Amino acid sequence: MAKQCKFNFKPLAGVISAVICAALPLSAQADFEYELSADAMLDAVNYSGSEFSENGQELYLRRANLGIELEYNKLLNAEISGEYSELDEEYSFKDVYVGITPLKLLEFRVGRFKEPAGLERNQGLKNQVFLERSLATNVFSFGRKTGIGVIVDGDGWNVEGALMNQQGKDEGYDDSRVLALHASYNPYRNDAKTDFLHIGTSYSKRDATERRYDIDEPTVAPIYGNTIHSQRYRDADITSYGFEGAVGYKKLLLQAEYFDQTFNEADGDEYIHTGYYLTGSYTLLGGARQYRKGEVKSNKDAPQILEIAARISQADTVNDGEGDSADVASLIVNYYPTKNYRLALEYAASDIQSYDNNVPLTLDGQAITARIQLSF
Repeated sequence: MAKQCKFNFKPLAGVISAVICAALPLSAQADFEYELSADAMLDAVNYSGSEFSENGQELYLRRANLGIELEYNKLLNAEISGEYSELDEEYSFKDVYVGITPLKLLEFRVGRFKEPAGLERNQGLKNQVFLERSLATNVFSFGRKTGIGVIVDGDGWNVEGALMNQQGKDEGYDDSRVLALHASYNPYRNDAKTDFLHIGTSYSKRDATERRYDIDEPTVAPIYGNTIHSQRYRDADITSYGFEGAVGYKKLLLQAEYFDQTFNEADGDEYIHTGYYLTGSYTLLGGARQYRKGEVKSNKDAPQILEIAARISQADTVNDGEGDSADVASLIVNYYPTKNYRLALEYAASDIQSYDNNVPLTLDGQAITARIQLSF
């Protein structure tokens, strides 16, 4: 059956899509489907507290993203996307991969794509309840890499695995391998996709790629920089486990993950980090969030949405009297006047116990962040 170019977004992306389709030969239009996506997030943040060297406020472009997905006769698919973020101060490619689907439920993937991981990491940033993923997710899970992967999508279950390349960072350290696995099960979902149960687990194993590795992440103000740290591990292989669950009932959503991460140094020493987050949200106006393709997304059918949410998260990297233990509590109000626009106001507070030779230092931080988000 002939296929035509696909438009399911608005303004700028629609114009780009029309130009691409018009430029293609008619024979190519009959074989391919195209879908463009774009989003932009503008943040204004005010932060204060002893974990920062000084109080501050910033207006910055959190992200501008543009991507294209292609499909050929349901057998071949590809995705290319890139983004600019003032956090990184550079434009970079995100996903660049080709997928092969020899069977309806089976896909092989080659290129650069997201490492199989837990629920919050696998879900796109624009679909998160909060402005950023939780502290625990950022500390204990990893992002995109180059590799090969396999995805099996069953009826209410999903298994994904990948063998990926971890780039060596120090002289004398070769690129090494990452084995990552994720499995999830959805035993129940109603027709509206708002009532559901999701459970899952993840695993990853990666070789040492640098002489001294440490955790270095922000808490409540990413634009400021990193404020939670661990001790430095020598020639450490890293093994990570994750356990996840989410339940939606009418307009209430609960979501949680627990992480356990082990560092095995070349000399035989072993160190363990742990963390978790728990999120609860409630839809005050409009349709509740929906469970679609293993992700919890805003309701695409609602004309407008107003929701509130709270989250607590912890990351504990303390071993032998060194490292940090941090707790972050967050509150947010999200308003979607249409499915393409989001206005958000978030308050987050952090508490850090920083240890140096068993001597604790208590630090705190607070941030209020407003976001304008456009998605097409």
